[in-house]
Amino acid sequence: MRRLRITYKGEVYEVDVEEIEVAQEAPKAAPRPIPAAAPAPIVPEIPAVAPAPIVTEGSDEPLEVTAPMSGRIIKIHVEVGTQVAQDEPVAILEAMKMENTIFADRSGTITQLFVKTGQLVDTDEVIAVIG
Repeated sequence: MRRLRITYKGEVYEVDVEEIEVAQEAPKAAPRPIPAAAPAPIVPEIPAVAPAPIVTEGSDEPLEVTAPMSGRIIKIHVEVGTQVAQDEPVAILEAMKMENTIFADRSGTITQLFVKTGQLVDTDEVIAVIG
């Protein structure tokens, strides 16, 4: 037996410690071989951006312009009655400290506007309608 003094968090403790013989360890067996990894499956590439909807030029069907992601409308380029050309900016959406321009998917007239500057929108929320 051995007597030791230990200080823990400012408190002093005296403890008795018994030394014991350590039995010799048996020799270790050789490590098992690691099986070869299976080949990685082939995954087809997914396009980064979904294709734009096909809209016939001059269609009379109203077309909703929607928010591609959640964010805040920081600028509106149109108002009701504005004539827009395909790919013309409709609004700017700020999401994750980045500005994202929302474009008209076809030419036409803005018939309805559902947002104002500073408004928060959710993904796929309608911003405007092109008639």
